[in-house]
This record gives sequence, C-alpha cells and structure tokens, in this order.
Amino acid sequence: MTNKGFDFDNIGKRMPYSTPDGFFDKLEDDIWKELNNDGSGHDGNMANTPATLEAARKHKPPKLRLLTRSLLAVAACLTLALIIHINFPKRHATTINDVDQAFSQLSTDDQAYLVEVYQEDVFIH
Repeated sequence: MTNKGFDFDNIGKRMPYSTPDGFFDKLEDDIWKELNNDGSGHDGNMANTPATLEAARKHKPPKLRLLTRSLLAVAACLTLALIIHINFPKRHATTINDVDQAFSQLSTDDQAYLVEVYQEDVFIH
C-alpha cells in the first residue's frame, strides 16, 4: 500500500517560481536610490544602512497633513455618531395608562380573548 522507497526529504524542495539573475541586487539598488532621493543622504555604502533606515523611520509627515488627517478622522466619527443617532431614535417608555387606553379601544370580543389568553398563560402566573 505504501511505497517503501518514498523519501520525505525531497518533499517541497522545488520552488514554484523563479526570478531573473540579479533581481534582488537590482531591487536593493532601486530602494537605496529612492531613499537617497528622499534626502536620507545614503551614498551607496552599506555601512550607512542603520543610520539611513533610522532616518527614514523618523521621517514624519508635515504638520498640515497630520492636522488634516486628524480633522478628517474627527469629522468621520461625528458623522457616524449623527447617523446612528438619527437611525435609532429614543423611544419613550410605555406606561400603564398607554396600555389601558389601547385595551379600551379594542372590541369586546378582542378584550375577552386577551383576558382569556392571559389567564391561561403558564408563564405569567
């Protein structure tokens, strides 16, 4: 039933995709060029890698952009709260007077039926 010559070490060893030669080197060079264009000051020397990455990490958006994003977030929250408030209006509590008034507007047969159902309900008694 099982193949005794089966070798588990050969499972999953082939890569399902391939990349051209030098792809990752070119990718790294392109990334360094972009960092250099951002004013990070990288000169292509790998010794500057930690400082360059730290400078890129500390780069913050301008204050105006941050303020705009914050105001948009607050406006979105307020809009959401307003929509929820409009769609779910507060209901007033039903009082016994409201129930008595509704019951008195029913026909005599309906009133008798409700009283009968109430008296037969095992959960109410």
